[in-house]
Amino acid sequence: MQSSFFDTLPDLQAVDPQDADLAWMLYDLKVDADNERYQLIHVRTIYTIFDMAVRRITTADAGPMDAFVLQLQEKLDQQLENGNPPDASTFVDPALN
Repeated sequence: MQSSFFDTLPDLQAVDPQDADLAWMLYDLKVDADNERYQLIHVRTIYTIFDMAVRRITTADAGPMDAFVLQLQEKLDQQLENGNPPDASTFVDPALN
């Protein structure tokens, strides 16, 4: 896998090679100026446990609650401004009631 793509993944917990069941072999293309060609260069290998890696990659971080509530309120405000009022004019956090 290209190392720059791997860097976009969430942080994966590395384990010792003997405990791993998945090896991420990271490569990059480097210019060989002498031969005027690209060479595929092994950058590093990261060992992980398959189940933990899949769970980490497929589970999104929720993010801050305040930003989510603000986004909901903005959507409600847009509906009010467009003359299409929602059932409620403000967002009430059910966790506070």
